[in-house]
Amino acid sequence: MILLTLACTGQHPGSDDYEYLHSFEDSSPPPDINALEDILMESIEAIKQINVLPVMDLYETFFSQASDHCPRWFTNNDGTFWSDSCTANSGVTFQGVGFIDNFTDRIDPDGNTLSGSSIYCEGTITGADGRQLNCSGTVQYVNGVNPDGAPFITTYIDPYSTLINGVLTSYPKHNEFSINTEQFSYTYYNSVLYLEDGIVTFDGNGLSSVGECTIEPNGIQSIQLNTADNEEWVFLQWHGPQDDQIFNVEDCDGCADVYYKGSYLGQVCADFTSWND
Repeated sequence: MILLTLACTGQHPGSDDYEYLHSFEDSSPPPDINALEDILMESIEAIKQINVLPVMDLYETFFSQASDHCPRWFTNNDGTFWSDSCTANSGVTFQGVGFIDNFTDRIDPDGNTLSGSSIYCEGTITGADGRQLNCSGTVQYVNGVNPDGAPFITTYIDPYSTLINGVLTSYPKHNEFSINTEQFSYTYYNSVLYLEDGIVTFDGNGLSSVGECTIEPNGIQSIQLNTADNEEWVFLQWHGPQDDQIFNVEDCDGCADVYYKGSYLGQVCADFTSWND
């Protein structure tokens, strides 16, 4: 797992907020294309390192040390959940509310067969040894098989953090879906990364190993560099096939169009090969 430095210098536009093709005067210089390519390549590899399982393992470890009286459990129409501020006999302190849903061979409305776990937690859990889990929503890991028999993995995490042996590890909001068979592979990310040189979002970017465009994803990315002159967001438009857009195979060249404050800056190119390894 990569260590993520939370050093945000602005508001991130929502993934539906693409009204960037407007123009207004500003004296700040545009970002350096080489710097954009550097952080882009770093993010392409860094996003693959996000692993939600250590978070889920720590949660389950803490609950294996719970007491009969701590935390207290309740039941409503949605199921069973815990809610308390207490210290168990083991020394684990629970402060907050949450539940865990473990499932095997569950069939969803689309006919997929799912096995995995989903945790919801708001609060802080601290072990007697000083380990700590700060949770703020959902984290899940699911192995699935679609109706055609293709296996897939999907993971999701809201911003969580762990403190283990004095090391704080922060997990960004992250959603990943991947299929990997002998015939093809497909990878999708909807995530945000806080890196040393800036912030990079993946706003629903998918890449397939088969089809007319296998060297670049579809969708939009946003980048904010950590420099004194560039606190605005840069938008990257990729050219991979997308349901709601006209696809031109000639545009699939591994490069994205770059827009900054309404101006077209040129292109940045990147190697996404590792996404389908």
